[in-house]
Amino acid sequence: MASAHHCKNSVDSSEDISDEALTDARREQLKRLLDYLECYDAGSGKREFGEVLLEAQSKLELSDLDLAHMFRVSRPTANRWIRGETAPHPIARKPVIDVLVALTRRRLKSL
Repeated sequence: MASAHHCKNSVDSSEDISDEALTDARREQLKRLLDYLECYDAGSGKREFGEVLLEAQSKLELSDLDLAHMFRVSRPTANRWIRGETAPHPIARKPVIDVLVALTRRRLKSL
């Protein structure tokens, strides 16, 4: 079992990471997400659409409910999209991706 002292040192070592380094890491993460979103083919299958939503949800720190509100669907529908069980018609996927691109750009600009 680890000593309390060891656990304390583990926490302290994370404090060595500067706010600037965290911001840089966050910026890089969002840039990669933006590239991913901009390369998405709306004609891809339901599973791929779900993977894109899951990645965006994770990187943008959004809940299923946040996504549901953004796209004016129920939370269960948003959850089915994320799991790749269902997806909007391919024509309707592009506006969803466009909203995520815009949100990602706003988040990047705010850093």
